[in-house]
Amino acid sequence: MRNLIRDFPVSGIAHITGGGFIDNLPRVFPKRCKAVIDISSWTPPAVFQYLHKAGKIPFRDMMRTFNNGIGMVMVVSPENVDEVLSRLEAIGEAAYLIGRIEPRDHKEEPVQFSG
Repeated sequence: MRNLIRDFPVSGIAHITGGGFIDNLPRVFPKRCKAVIDISSWTPPAVFQYLHKAGKIPFRDMMRTFNNGIGMVMVVSPENVDEVLSRLEAIGEAAYLIGRIEPRDHKEEPVQFSG
């Protein structure tokens, strides 16, 4: 992470812990923005799939409670995405482009899901 922060303009970093995507992501971008997360961009580990199904946990609750296999989110500009992903993969880290930051109407949720 230090090398990426040194070499690229990083707009935000969120550790996806308790609070999942819904509570953690809005902390790293302005209130006038929203994160649009493409849930088809990665496959959650089997344990999360099991919890979702066996516990009959609603999708939104899954996204608020668990990281669903994404432990850290880094916000970088579109022109740097490929290089950042390449560097992470080169050191053995699973890395995905999972979404984008867009302008938000004040009535919209700060984290939205697509895919």
